[in-house]
Amino acid sequence: MFGEQGVVIETKEVTYIVIFAISFPHPAATSTSAFLGLDVVEGNCKGGLFIMSKLRNVHVLSISAMLTALAIVAIFFKVPIAPSIEVRFQALPIAVAGALFGPGIGASVAGVSDIVGVLIRPSGPFFPGFTISAMLTGMVYGLFLYKKPKSISRILLCQLLISLVINLLLNTYWLSLLIGKGYWALLPGRVIKEVMMFPILSILQYLIYKKVPFKRFEELS
Repeated sequence: MFGEQGVVIETKEVTYIVIFAISFPHPAATSTSAFLGLDVVEGNCKGGLFIMSKLRNVHVLSISAMLTALAIVAIFFKVPIAPSIEVRFQALPIAVAGALFGPGIGASVAGVSDIVGVLIRPSGPFFPGFTISAMLTGMVYGLFLYKKPKSISRILLCQLLISLVINLLLNTYWLSLLIGKGYWALLPGRVIKEVMMFPILSILQYLIYKKVPFKRFEELS
């Protein structure tokens, strides 16, 4: 779920995917950002369009689409452990997308899978905050793991940041707004969930990364 939905812009040379809009001054629109692996529109940036990295390579596009589909399917497999607390595994395809192709595509896979999952099988009202969190999660995975050693310490640090900042602090706040329940009343149960999921997701990522030929895929992007 995300407030500013993606828009595809066609040009003669390349197809861009516009994910969200922010207000940048004109100089930001005339340079290419190495940070986060994103490209910015060359030219005037009136309206503040922030352009995600170009998906010109058919291999990158097809693998990203496959990971998006896996993330959507994973949304429907959940283990309820308490009211308002569910264990899900859609973070794994998002993590792989970020580790393979960088934070831009990681965020795209996360955002698209979250929105499509809500459209296919809504489990509640649309709330854009959770899509923002999903995209931030994909970006963090990319920042920590894209073209970097997939060591257990790096995976643990990445997952710890996501668990504490995004899942606990940010998502608990979104949930309190959505259901009208106090933030501190929700937090203890969500702490239990994150304590359970932290080692599971970390170990699964480590095992997956050991099997993926990252050098080969990184050359595609």
